Amino acid sequence: MSDSTYSWNGGTGSASSPSNWTLESGTTNTPNVPDSDDTIIMTSGEAQFTDTALPGPFIGTDGGMVVWQGGQIDMINSGSASGTAGIQANTFVQLTNTVAAVGSLTSTGTTTLAGTIDADANGTLSYTILAGDADNQGLIEAQNGGTLVIASDGTGTFSNVGSRDSGTGVLVSSGGSILVTASIGADGGYWGLGYGGATAGTIEVNTPMPSTGTFDFLSHGDTLILDQVSTFQGSIIFFDTDTLDLGQINLGTVSYDGNNLTLEDPSGATIAVLNAPTMYNWTTFPVSPGTYTVVNDGTTSDGGMYFSKAANGDQILSTEQPVACFVAGTRIATDRGEVAVEDLEVGDRVRTVLGGKAEPIIWIGHRTIDCMRHPVAKQVWPVRIAAGAFGRGKPSRDLFLSPDHAVYVEGVLVPVKYLINGSSVVQVPQAGVTYYHVEVARHDVLLADGLPAESYLAGADRSIFANNDGAVTLHPDLSSRVWEAEGCAPLVVTGAAFEAARRQVRLPGRAASRRRSKAA
Repeated sequence: MSDSTYSWNGGTGSASSPSNWTLESGTTNTPNVPDSDDTIIMTSGEAQFTDTALPGPFIGTDGGMVVWQGGQIDMINSGSASGTAGIQANTFVQLTNTVAAVGSLTSTGTTTLAGTIDADANGTLSYTILAGDADNQGLIEAQNGGTLVIASDGTGTFSNVGSRDSGTGVLVSSGGSILVTASIGADGGYWGLGYGGATAGTIEVNTPMPSTGTFDFLSHGDTLILDQVSTFQGSIIFFDTDTLDLGQINLGTVSYDGNNLTLEDPSGATIAVLNAPTMYNWTTFPVSPGTYTVVNDGTTSDGGMYFSKAANGDQILSTEQPVACFVAGTRIATDRGEVAVEDLEVGDRVRTVLGGKAEPIIWIGHRTIDCMRHPVAKQVWPVRIAAGAFGRGKPSRDLFLSPDHAVYVEGVLVPVKYLINGSSVVQVPQAGVTYYHVEVARHDVLLADGLPAESYLAGADRSIFANNDGAVTLHPDLSSRVWEAEGCAPLVVTGAAFEAARRQVRLPGRAASRRRSKAA
């Protein structure tokens, strides 16, 4: 064995044939093909590893590496008694850490994955089990925007083992995503979401899952999509300010007993029962047992759960709390004049409406959100308030807020999304947005481009911001509320006070016509 580097010549053929390889560096092997501790570079073509585990024929303990930037690798067990196929222990197969690549991996016959498969750096890897069982005893992961599809064709099945402690199984993090459509064998195994990254990840399950499958939420803001929720028998653990996409169902009520989550349609018929023994929410820690009626507005909390509909009609259940924010460029009134929110610093003094004095900033949160990848984009698209919508200089120019940011009107706070009228207050779809929020010692009202709007409410979830001290929520929900204990004014969305606040919103041209009338 030689620790050499070989590149595939780009054609279709056997990995055991020396004519298909080029030695790039190191010592020539005999025969001149990669050994178990060598490095393989794959950019195109189709390499067929028959009865040979990657990366080469001589099974050792050191393991090698596959640097994969395109093409197809076939793992084939011909059925011979001495044949082995799959990936050797301590071998790292990566697609790819340098460029956005597309690769295909196939498995035929019984294969064993004892090493690591990594879909990385925005690469896309399709892993298809054509026949037999592909037994994952190592680690399969998607991270840094990488996409992995685990599928089966015909009679192939995918078996998966592993655990949180061993770091094995199927894991996703840092903006990675995994779609599994393969038939699952007897072992559903371990699936980890959001491990070890600054941002979380997404796993989509579009196949029946046996009770042996465990889905473990390792950070905040992960998303688990269950396209066939009625056939999902696995366990969901440590669901903590995360999102469940339950697919195309008509959800009426949800019952939670502290262990099982029962989903019912509006008639009371059971859709599915999910084993979810550890569900948490930042304000009702843990999620409260009970039976709750589904209100799909994304902000009504029942026992610490929020419900909404995705753009594609999927039913969303989340324990992620939305938080109110200013869009970058908003000017905040300070003791030294108006300052763009992105230029504020901790210690700067901002004018408070209710406190009546300038208060020092104790924390500033900021986060750039990719609305195109958010499961419910409407929850994060900004709302534009036209200049003068609440009277002269209120705001002094068009103001952009997150949908759940409350404005102060007639002595109450109203989330701006409830004031949308299609003209002077509208939601603006866009690909991405950067949000900021400003925290003072006590919840208060600030002046944002001249319009009274709330400060950050202490006690909400800082994990949605990039500059918090822990993991960052991947798909933030921007409407968190801890009003009963800490809100500076009543929060209303119905009733006489709410209607009075709505009447203060002017339609375009109304303020201008009033000014012209007075001038005449």
